[in-house]
Amino acid sequence: MDMANGTEQTRSSNADSHANWLIDLQILDSTRFVTCSNDMSIKFWQINGDRNLSCYMTIFSAHPLGILSLAVTGLNNSVLVSCSFDTTCKVWSTQNFSLLGSFAGHTDYVVRVVALGNNGMYVASVAYDNTVQVWPWANTSSAAVLLKRHFTGADLLNDMTALSPSVLAVSQKQIVWLMNVTASSNGSILATYNLGTFLQLA
Repeated sequence: MDMANGTEQTRSSNADSHANWLIDLQILDSTRFVTCSNDMSIKFWQINGDRNLSCYMTIFSAHPLGILSLAVTGLNNSVLVSCSFDTTCKVWSTQNFSLLGSFAGHTDYVVRVVALGNNGMYVASVAYDNTVQVWPWANTSSAAVLLKRHFTGADLLNDMTALSPSVLAVSQKQIVWLMNVTASSNGSILATYNLGTFLQLA
């Protein structure tokens, strides 16, 4: 109990902590979550019944450079996908923490990965090469990419989120695109918004 403000605090050992900025966090279940950091590690955490927090697994040097984003997918969140400054995405088991595959389809920093649908077989990745790619986590070969869309313009793509299993919102500076990611769509744009003026452009 924090006596200064009367609130309960969750505690962890300093030995468990990341050595650099914590960049992303994803929930595994009601008591477990996973984090990534600029220190190149992925950490799995357990909240215990007495509200103590413990790190029960660390994947050291999960990437050779800082890790920028995580996504969980698969049955019972059994699969974790990470992406990094190293231009790759990696696929991990959240059960035995083994490396299941590595996707090397981008040519610049991969800034976000998202899962498409509950227990979905596909993930989407967006990178500073100004491409969004959708690929199956079970097959990380570039030949297995479901779709790849390149966005033009001098500004870099900087974020992405899934609005549904078939629609992504992709941002580039003040512009947001809604992108169809079904296999037959070829990444068609459903709508374009300029958030600087709050106007729908198309």
